[in-house]
Amino acid sequence: MNHDNQHQAAWSDFNDANSQQGEFNLIPKGTQALVRLAIKPGGHDNASKGWTGGYATASDETGAVFLSCEFVLLTGPFAKRKIWSNVGLHSNKGPTWAQMGR
Repeated sequence: MNHDNQHQAAWSDFNDANSQQGEFNLIPKGTQALVRLAIKPGGHDNASKGWTGGYATASDETGAVFLSCEFVLLTGPFAKRKIWSNVGLHSNKGPTWAQMGR
């Protein structure tokens, strides 16, 4: 095994990573806070559905369309924490994905 392979193997072994549990507690269910929402543009437009400006993202694999969102908490004990989520707009499988997004 050459030096590069040894480095890659050690990097991908997460068993000896430092504990982060005390610093990053989960945000409890039901927590309310003001957030700043940023949408990562995905470049997908469909004017007939109201998706303009390149904000929507279309999955090449599934055909699902969604907004790729980053929420930054602005208030409370979890201020400055970030949460990422996809907000569904369309799925070829049916209306459930869009309903969940709404």
